[in-house]
Amino acid sequence: MNAHSMSKSEPSTVFFEKLIPSSEVQKLTKEDMKVFRTELRTACTATKLAFDNFDMSPKGYYNGYGDSGNEYAATGNEHVDAFLHWMLNTYVTFDWYNDNGGGGDITWDIINDIVTINGYQNVTTQEDVMCEEEF
Repeated sequence: MNAHSMSKSEPSTVFFEKLIPSSEVQKLTKEDMKVFRTELRTACTATKLAFDNFDMSPKGYYNGYGDSGNEYAATGNEHVDAFLHWMLNTYVTFDWYNDNGGGGDITWDIINDIVTINGYQNVTTQEDVMCEEEF
């Protein structure tokens, strides 16, 4: 079955079959990621052309506090999810998962190949409300 004979309402994974397994993406170096990113963009673009409902601006989120952090990238495509996770793990350099925590979001504009990451940290401040009050 080729892409043209498939229903346009249901995106297929046919264009992603030649990529490395999504479970291996986290092991890629920055140099290897350049190649994978190009191949992934090609697969995404082909899928968009064959199945109009493929999201070309996938988004993920991350947040945490204490000693734990969570990443959420549920785009419906395991390769895109793995790519977003790799980008977060590689380029988010502030501590968003310990102590007071933090979070943010990540968006990949596949057409223009721009990844945008936003982030925040929760901060607890201390203010003096009594200073050497004598009674």
